[in-house]
Amino acid sequence: MSVKKSHGSLFRYINALTIFILFSFAMSFQAKAETGEKYKVIDWKDLVPASWRRPMIDPDPAEHHHVDTRSLASKLDKENIKLAGYMLPVKFTSNVVSEFILMPYLKHHVKTHTHHEPNQMIYVKLSQPLEVTNPYSPIWASGQLVLKSVDTPEGNTGYTLKKATTEEYLY
Repeated sequence: MSVKKSHGSLFRYINALTIFILFSFAMSFQAKAETGEKYKVIDWKDLVPASWRRPMIDPDPAEHHHVDTRSLASKLDKENIKLAGYMLPVKFTSNVVSEFILMPYLKHHVKTHTHHEPNQMIYVKLSQPLEVTNPYSPIWASGQLVLKSVDTPEGNTGYTLKKATTEEYLY
């Protein structure tokens, strides 16, 4: 009789342990979904359709306000994305930034004249203003990407990132 009791206890123990493990797994997946795993990590090349080619001759600076919509990746419209880049503040007070342009690199990082294509500039509207301590450090920006151009001193952006958040980019 005592053997049956021990098998029953062992069976209940194994069942309880299995349920606990499955529950823990389910909770860890849910926690990942709630802590930022809902963003698709993309690269700058993903913002350029494979079929698009840069014009041989750059447009006249007077036409700089025009964005070639064929140069934008329409498949990313309204997607929640995460992208690493550099911040160029647009709306700020002192060192608190609320809107900025996200770029693959800053102009002072290269020794030649550079011009960013609109499909390589994202206008970022932060959900909360951000205190910036090192404006030249790379960051991650996450939010909803929309194909909406914004006219800026750097030229028109091809995209806007709405309800955005940022985090430090670690090498």
